[in-house]
Amino acid sequence: MTNLIKENVSIKDIVYVFEKINDFADETNKEELLERIRVSLSRQISKSLCDDKDKTIYVKTIKDVEKKEIEIKSQLSHDLYVDNDKITIGQWATEWFETYKSGGEHNTVCMYKNSIEKHIIPMIGNLPLSQTKTIQLQKMLNEIVDSGKLRTADVCRLTIKQIMKCAYQERLISRDVTVGLQPIKKDTKEKKVLTKEQISSIEKAPLTDKERLFVEIIRYTGLRKGEALALTIYDIDIDKKKLYVNKSIYYDGNTAKVKDPKSRSGHRIIPIPDVLLYRLKDYIKNIDSFRLFTMTTGEYMSKQSFRIFWNHIIEKTRQSAEKLYRQETENNMNINEYKTF
Repeated sequence: MTNLIKENVSIKDIVYVFEKINDFADETNKEELLERIRVSLSRQISKSLCDDKDKTIYVKTIKDVEKKEIEIKSQLSHDLYVDNDKITIGQWATEWFETYKSGGEHNTVCMYKNSIEKHIIPMIGNLPLSQTKTIQLQKMLNEIVDSGKLRTADVCRLTIKQIMKCAYQERLISRDVTVGLQPIKKDTKEKKVLTKEQISSIEKAPLTDKERLFVEIIRYTGLRKGEALALTIYDIDIDKKKLYVNKSIYYDGNTAKVKDPKSRSGHRIIPIPDVLLYRLKDYIKNIDSFRLFTMTTGEYMSKQSFRIFWNHIIEKTRQSAEKLYRQETENNMNINEYKTF
């Protein structure tokens, strides 16, 4: 009793100690009696040791209590202690994005931002981070899939997995609840080559020189539209019949910007077939800019300009296909009429 008072133990805790001694008085083994009192006392202390938000900590021994107390005080002094129960998925998703993803490639940043702001936050943003269950995340993904947005669902799954994995690594949640999420079943579209009719409609479409070259570069080299838009005269070696792919166009709003390929495999050298080489020679002779596909200002096409440019190609090709179909139908009708005579 004297020793407890000297250690400034409260009367409440002293009473608690003696109550436990009385409870365990029938124990025959002295060591076991002391151990039971020690464990019971440590639990009592842990219940009374709270932070400024009245959040109880849970430990097993007195040493753990002291260790935890030092840890919490240190975190509080550096403003690092977080009350997990008060953090929502929306708050953590926003912090995660700003910390880890806001400085990445433009298209990637837009992908994560759109996933968080238009889907994750509106659908599950108010859920407490530490209490979120796998089934809640799966229901969110199922709802997106049911709306027919398979690609969006796949991106949201990728995003939420990274968000929750980071929360687990930061010890904000006890386990990674995305482990059991089901993969998104995507419709795999079979890649098709152009039919003879489609090729014919493209070749006979009344395209401008710029439109024709753009279509044939894509057709004969397999470049993506962004890669074709970024081409300059310095990317083409007429003598060696080679085309160098080393950049691509992306759009920030309506403004065209140049980016490097994502990987080494994005940098490549492609042989130029003769049918394309002759068209490139003639085209390069008649342009004023070092860029192949530009607006009247000589700058890369804006998003709006390229949309109009591409839609013209599609519309002219469609009209060509319809014309060829009508001609073929008329020819078949004439043949059938001839056969009847």
